Amino acid sequence: MAIDSTSTPKANGLKTAIDIVIAPKEAFESLRVSPTWGWAFIITIVLTIVAYFVMMPASLHGMAGDFAKNPQMQQMTAEQMQKITDATKTFYPIGAVILPIVLLFFSLVEAAIMLLFNALGRGSGTFKTLWACAVNIGIIYGLSQIVGMAVVLLRGVDSFATQGDVLRAVPSLALAAPAGTGIKLVAFLATITPFAIWEIVLMAMAMTVVARVPKLQAWLAAILGWVLPALIAVVFAK
Repeated sequence: MAIDSTSTPKANGLKTAIDIVIAPKEAFESLRVSPTWGWAFIITIVLTIVAYFVMMPASLHGMAGDFAKNPQMQQMTAEQMQKITDATKTFYPIGAVILPIVLLFFSLVEAAIMLLFNALGRGSGTFKTLWACAVNIGIIYGLSQIVGMAVVLLRGVDSFATQGDVLRAVPSLALAAPAGTGIKLVAFLATITPFAIWEIVLMAMAMTVVARVPKLQAWLAAILGWVLPALIAVVFAK
């Protein structure tokens, strides 16, 4: 069964997805002539959804802590609070269904940014090759979620008193934010991780190897490719 969008010559999409982590230059050279992305997308989705469900109890515990500190919530009766809590527990798993759409959306944003700087740098990339690069680079995000999952398992659910604590699960600058820092600032700081730096480097490499643009356009695309999704995440942080 074909799961990759390929062109001649045919490449091994699974090998390319693995090479993104262990041999990125080789992976991008392959993507330049054979833009495969199906295996990469599957790997990213599996890693992200597994981490999502394992971290779900910690997220719910953090939400409960936020509810308890919310002045509006404090005015509610115990019955009203319980209804909100039950509704949250019921609808939270639906997020797993939305995750693939969200990941594809951010891959599309990154591909569009790379395509823009490909044009500015008079590169040889196409939407097809740059889209494949964006989806393959997304594997790094999946790995970051597995690290967050491991932290949750090691610390235990009860140690996450707020949603901000959950955002700090993946090592990031959010760890330096003092208690009581606004959730939007914490959400932004949480995007500054070793994995984010890894993704920036990979995107710049994709632009030089696949699109063959000058380093300036490559790094500008890579930095904007991190900043824009980070700002979008901050907007929706609650």
